[in-house]
Amino acid sequence: MSEVLEELARTPAPPSRLRPADIYSQGRRRHRRLVTTALAAASTVVVTLVAGVALATADGHGDPARPEPQTGQTSRPVQPSPVVRSYDGTVAAAAAGDAEHLYAVVLDCATPTMDWYECTRDLVRSDDAGRTWQLRNRDIGSFDSIRLTALTTDILVAHAEKLISPGTLDETGYYVSLDGGQTWKPVEPQNTPTPAVAADGWIDWMYLPDGGGLRAGDPRLARSAPLADPPAFKFADPALRTATGSLWIAGNDPETDRPAVAISNDAGRTWSTHVFTDIPVSTTSGYSEGTATFDGRTGYMVSVTGHGIDGGGKVWVHRTTDGGQTWQQVDPGGTAPWSYGGGASYVTPDGAHVILDMGRDNDQSFWISRDGGARYTKVTLTGLPEDRLAMGMPRAIPGGYLANTDDAVYVSTDGLQWRRAVPQTP
Repeated sequence: MSEVLEELARTPAPPSRLRPADIYSQGRRRHRRLVTTALAAASTVVVTLVAGVALATADGHGDPARPEPQTGQTSRPVQPSPVVRSYDGTVAAAAAGDAEHLYAVVLDCATPTMDWYECTRDLVRSDDAGRTWQLRNRDIGSFDSIRLTALTTDILVAHAEKLISPGTLDETGYYVSLDGGQTWKPVEPQNTPTPAVAADGWIDWMYLPDGGGLRAGDPRLARSAPLADPPAFKFADPALRTATGSLWIAGNDPETDRPAVAISNDAGRTWSTHVFTDIPVSTTSGYSEGTATFDGRTGYMVSVTGHGIDGGGKVWVHRTTDGGQTWQQVDPGGTAPWSYGGGASYVTPDGAHVILDMGRDNDQSFWISRDGGARYTKVTLTGLPEDRLAMGMPRAIPGGYLANTDDAVYVSTDGLQWRRAVPQTP
């Protein structure tokens, strides 16, 4: 992973929207594919080194100097013990309609020696916050990556990328399910703009053969279409839908590439956009940013730029208390961490702001501000593991928060205390 990041740092390039989280996701997938080969190669290196040491201690006649076998003993080479990584039960994706209704895509491997991309993927569901699980779809398909979102407790949207082997989802693209994942339909892109986002719909930055842009998806029609009047962004993250129904999108101003946020209170018909002009224009790299709110009124925008490898990374935190009408830069002491997480954060029900600090060496930590962003300090989220979280960040769900690692799903109602649940494939 360090080599990948160092190469990115050394390679001259124009401002880019390549996100650190994507780099790590790619690195994890590459690691999984190559782990068996790497371990075998490591064993070979060990054997070679042992042989080299023996030759280096040879006597003047060129024969290795080693003790003669004692009577009744035979000289046998020591064989390295093979190390096998089992991917059976690995959580490939997770989603939640609320804190009780959880979903997970779980790898189902016939043998412990199967590589991860050869295993089937099963969709399982829990209706009791992860205490018990039921199979919803056997062999949903094998993809390089799959992102699962629960729009309600029963309506799901899946974004599958780079098909490896077909299953229920038989090619790369978007799919929707209205029955909790039992049956799926591919999302059909439409060219005619839609005036608003459907009640149970979603907004995502979708790439199509004729270009990319913000598109609204309607799960009941299994269609996506460009918004009639979208915010003018160069690039945008998926929309954050608040409990009050407002839509918040973090993006980039097309003219300056500065971070910006757009908020709609009428399902995407109109937008209020704010460009953070108090952030200097970056001449070395593009910006990554993320917005977070709990109640739709108090919210935060975390913006980062730079590679961070040579200490050149910078972070800015802005706060609103009036639903995005006005924003103020906070954290005057610069205590918020620069992170490869690209500005990922969330707001707890009591108003605290938590920022993910994702390091370059597969480490992570969290920093919290309980005083409106005046100062951030490291915090321990009880129940969450030290391993890097999949998707890079806990995400808000109705009535709580969700996170997952490769082996478990984690649920919280306050964002600070977490409970572990292990998805089971029946």
